[in-house]
Amino acid sequence: MSSLPDFLKTVNMFSTLAQRDLETLANMLRSEVYEDGARVINEGDSGDKFYIIRSGFVNVMRGPKGQEIFMTTLAPMDYFGEAALFSDMKRTAHIDANGKLELLVIDRFTFEIYLSSNTEAAAQILLFMLKKVFQRLAATSSELQFERKSTLDQSKVDQVFAAPSEAKETKEDAEAQAATQEIINKLLSKPA
Repeated sequence: MSSLPDFLKTVNMFSTLAQRDLETLANMLRSEVYEDGARVINEGDSGDKFYIIRSGFVNVMRGPKGQEIFMTTLAPMDYFGEAALFSDMKRTAHIDANGKLELLVIDRFTFEIYLSSNTEAAAQILLFMLKKVFQRLAATSSELQFERKSTLDQSKVDQVFAAPSEAKETKEDAEAQAATQEIINKLLSKPA
């Protein structure tokens, strides 16, 4: 198995980080091992941990106990629980081990320490997360439009979520960019 920093380089969220930042992050992660069928997360629970799959698989399911609906399977290099790094949101799904499973885990407090002491890595991770949020928002918007057979003008929705090279910057874009910069500045100004 590759070294932990080398493995982290294969995880999309961390793929652009410098080697020293990967090594620092690797030292802050801890390993958790689960047997087949073990529940890692319960939907609706509060959480403050982020998980990266080092080896094995997890099943993602939603719904009440005994009536869970299978959503997807995640594999090595996939991750889950990232919202817990930034908010007190309740868990949105059940996560069960599908076979023997090794997870790399970091809690919110430790992650905030990492971000505040590794500013270049913080900017790259936060930019990656922001892009993910907008991709998910666009997907959700499309799903809602389909489900509701809405009369939204799809070209306007597409323009809002278009890549920067495809759309002109609007006042809202500038405000969103300023808000993102403010969050980054707050994280970077926290004492180490």
